[in-house]
Amino acid sequence: MWKRGVCFDEIGDRRRTVVSSLGSRSGRRSERGAPAASAERLAISSYGTGGHLGPDDRVELLEGLLVRKTTKNPPHRIANRRTRIALEEVLPAGWYAEAQEPIVTSDSEPEPDVAVIRGRTEDDHTSNPPASAAALVVEIAEATLLRDRRTKARLYA
Repeated sequence: MWKRGVCFDEIGDRRRTVVSSLGSRSGRRSERGAPAASAERLAISSYGTGGHLGPDDRVELLEGLLVRKTTKNPPHRIANRRTRIALEEVLPAGWYAEAQEPIVTSDSEPEPDVAVIRGRTEDDHTSNPPASAAALVVEIAEATLLRDRRTKARLYA
């Protein structure tokens, strides 16, 4: 269940839904179309452990904000799988390809479509890999091109 905050469809573009501490969704908007409440940034330490998310919430933490993930369509799914398989075939020992799993930056836990990570997936059972362990991050974009080019490119740099 979500606690109080704002879920963004696109960072800096549209604010979609204000979520109250009771989990109800309010579509109230001000005169200019902004949400009725301001956004509260989440710390990495409270994301995923602070009761902000339920099992069916499709969001990722970008720059401290919960951002709704788009529904995947068949071309996206196919491109994602083909990319991961192609990378797995050429990776040397000590590297693995991960698909749609989080990596950790100072204020975000983006979930790239594919990432090449140093080590083994079993290396750390207590946290997600840091962005510094990623040698390559791939975002397959159609509907999220603007967010991927602006916000996620900045996070991965």
